[in-house]
Amino acid sequence: MSAATTRIGMVAMACATVLSCDGGDRGGEDRRAGPEEPAVSAILAVPGTLNRMPSLAVSGNRVVAVWTSTQNDVMDVYAAVSGDAGATFSAPRRVNHLPGDARSNAEQPPRVAMSESAITVIWPSRPEGASAIRMSRSTDGGRTFSPAVTIHKASFTGARGWQSVTAG
Repeated sequence: MSAATTRIGMVAMACATVLSCDGGDRGGEDRRAGPEEPAVSAILAVPGTLNRMPSLAVSGNRVVAVWTSTQNDVMDVYAAVSGDAGATFSAPRRVNHLPGDARSNAEQPPRVAMSESAITVIWPSRPEGASAIRMSRSTDGGRTFSPAVTIHKASFTGARGWQSVTAG
């Protein structure tokens, strides 16, 4: 297994355990690495909020992590990008342009896919009280995201989630 593959695997495990629910205040060294591989500690969180429901997309050494961040019952979707197989990540960027647009849960987390030219993120929402699947894209490596759009007709009822996304 290559060092990059090992590091990405460690980031995936970290998303389950290090993506903190305590506002990003957890610290310390990730002790799951073996002696031949340096430990990687990546805390992907928005400080002072409840951070949950991570998803990853990986292509070569590029890793994109998305998750929800909640404060005072306002849930948003955030993304962070790594260009070095998860050794470091960019600062979190809010994906949804409308504060509180996300309505994810453990069965319906935000999802992410990437291609050479774009990062695409989808998540469940309830704009105006109706269930919807929303989407936003970044074409600048995750620095900015487009305003979210609903990806189905408003007349489509029952859009509860279990969404998936792929890059094409």
